[in-house]
This record gives sequence, C-alpha cells and structure tokens, in this order.
Amino acid sequence: MIKTIKKIAAKNKKIIENFSYLSLLQFFSLLFPLITYPYLLRVLGFEIYGTVIFAQSLTMFIAIVINFGFNISGTKDIACNRGDKNEMSKIVSSIYILKIILWFICMILYFLAIYFIPFLRKDWLLYVVSFFLSFNDLLFPTWFFQGIEKMKYITFINIGVRLLFVVAIFILVKVREDYLFVPILNALGALLGGIIAMYFVFNKEKVRFVKQSQNTLYIFFYESLPLFLSSLSTQLYVKANKLLVGVFLGMGEVAIYDLGEKITSILKIPVSMISQATFPKISRERNLNFVNKVMLFTTLSISILYAVTFHFSSWIVEALSGVENEQAVDILRILSFSVIISALNLFLGGNRLLPFGYKKFYVFNTIFSCIFYFFGFGLLWIFKLIDLYTVCYMYLSTEFFMLILNIYKNKKLNLLF
Repeated sequence: MIKTIKKIAAKNKKIIENFSYLSLLQFFSLLFPLITYPYLLRVLGFEIYGTVIFAQSLTMFIAIVINFGFNISGTKDIACNRGDKNEMSKIVSSIYILKIILWFICMILYFLAIYFIPFLRKDWLLYVVSFFLSFNDLLFPTWFFQGIEKMKYITFINIGVRLLFVVAIFILVKVREDYLFVPILNALGALLGGIIAMYFVFNKEKVRFVKQSQNTLYIFFYESLPLFLSSLSTQLYVKANKLLVGVFLGMGEVAIYDLGEKITSILKIPVSMISQATFPKISRERNLNFVNKVMLFTTLSISILYAVTFHFSSWIVEALSGVENEQAVDILRILSFSVIISALNLFLGGNRLLPFGYKKFYVFNTIFSCIFYFFGFGLLWIFKLIDLYTVCYMYLSTEFFMLILNIYKNKKLNLLF
C-alpha cells in the first residue's frame, strides 16, 4: 500500500508540488477575506459596502475582456513549448501586446460610460478608481506560471501583496468616508503584484519581450477568441447577478448577495486549485482515465465540504456579518450548492473538451447557457418575480443547464469513459 502511494506520488510529483503551493496560497486567500470582510461591513455598512462591491463587479467584465481567453490558451501554449525559450518569448510578447491594446480600449469605453450614464456618474470617482483593479489582469501572468508549472511564484507574490493590503485596510479605513481606500489599495496591490511577477518572467525565467508582426498577433487573437466568448458567456451569468441585484433591488441586497457569493467562491477554491494543477498534464497527455479519477475525487470532496457549510451556514453568516440574517443564510445555502455542479462542469468542459481539442463545443455550451440565463431572467422581469431568491435559483438553473449540455456533448464524443 505504502509502495503504491509512493509510486503514485513520484509519478505525479509536479502536480503534488503545484497543488501544495496552491494550497498555501488558497489558505491565505481564505484567511485574508475572513479578516477584512467583517471589519469593512461593520465600518462601511451594507449600503456603502454594497456600492463598493457593485463597482468592483463592473471591473470584473473588463477583466474578462483583457484576459481574452489567454488564461487558457496561454497556459496551453506555454505548457506545450516550455522547453523553447524563443517560442515562449513569442507567446509572452504576443499576449502582453494584445492585453495592452485591449486595456486601453476598455479604459476609453469605461470612462465614456461613466460620463454618459447618470447612475455611474453619481459616484464617478469610485468607478474611476475601481477600473485600475484591472492592473492585475493586465500585468500578472498567471497563465505563464501555470504553463511552466511553477506555482510558487503565484503563491509568494500574492501572499505578500495581500498581506500588505490587509494591514493597510485596518490602518486607513476608519469611518464610512474612507470607502475609497478599498479600491485604491486593491489597485495598488494589483500593480505591485503585476510588476513583481513580470520581473520573474523576464529576469528569472529569461523570457525576452520581442516585437511581433500583425499576422502573429492576429493568430494569437483568433486562437483565443472562442475562449473569450466562452469566458464572457460564463461570467455574464456568474457576475451579472450581482449587477442585476444592484439595479433592480438595491445596494443593501448587493451586500447580502455578495456575502453568499464570497463564501461560495471560497468553497470553489479547492476545485480551482485541482483544475489549475492538473490542466497542464491533461493538455499534454490527454489521459481520459486520469481526468475521470480527478473529477470523482474532486466532486466527492466538494460535496462533503458543501454539507458542512450547509450545516453551519447560520454560524458562518453571523460570524462574518456580525448579525443574524436568515435571508443571508438562505442565499448562502442556495448559492453554495452550485459548487458541486461547477466542479462537474469544470472537468467535463474546461478540463476535458478544451484539452482534448473540442474548443468549439465548449464555447457552444457556455454561450447557449448564457442565452438560457438571460431568457430566464427576462421572464422573471416580465412577470415581476425578481428578488434575491429567484435570482439565485436562476443562476443555479443555468449551471444545471450547462451540466446537461456538457454531459450530452461528452457522451456524443465518447469522452465520458
């Protein structure tokens, strides 16, 4: 038995190493929000905190555009060419050039939106500052470190920067009027982390920044376009909920929804860790048996985690918000169930259809799921049924719908077993 375990460990040494670094990162990623969230909620209150979260949610869509699917295509390209410095330099340079172009386009359109939309212009400074949270997506090359399977860079840089942010929050945010420090500190942290990460890429890993031809840039752009459309479609129904809650219900409700979403996001971290650690190996080997074993282990583990969360949901909400809130408990229980479905979707879609070469089917499933979401939300709006509960159930229904599509497509392609 011990020999078997040692044999498996030796065979998957790099995955275990990467998973260990990601575990360390995610431990601190869990710890820091648990420290700052209750403090910010008490100091700023539900309304102001909800407004800050609403502004940050808008920048999430900018992040999707700037990433443009490079987090997947870049990881795959680097993983397949990590022994070739010239090819890696070509990949890194192309992605950074395209990201910079997209970032400037987003900045112009975003600032125009703030100027012309009264709803945004009312708190224009908050929205302007929040835009610069996009430094993280512009500068930090997560895709590169995943591709070379050196997660230690991601881990140590993120922990260091986030620790500074936590300390600064307690020092600078004392009253409600200090709410602007939240996005300012986040933006500065994103900028610092990005600069440090780029130093490791270009100095430690000896990657060179090389000017690329328009044709080369077009090839990288075209390769990532389907992944961008897929990511946009997925994030539209994942992130749009918070924006729609703010528009239709109010900023106080945004804070309640955000509490449930934050805890749900924490529950999804182990799934994301396993996915990131195994994606390069899956891309290289395309071993269906390995994918199924990882999917089974992940789904069983996350189901146990969900059961524990459901049982202690009242205590969790009270510990984080400082008050008893039955509505927040209900929202948490509904949203957190999505972690099980999301785990299945991840290993049936992003970690199966994509690395096995069925990009177009993966994109089709996500786009069609997005259409399903907005059609359902449209019905809720027409029949005046929009509230926190129906919004959450609509999100959950969309995840189920995507699961059905993924199972059907994988079965048709003989990728299930």
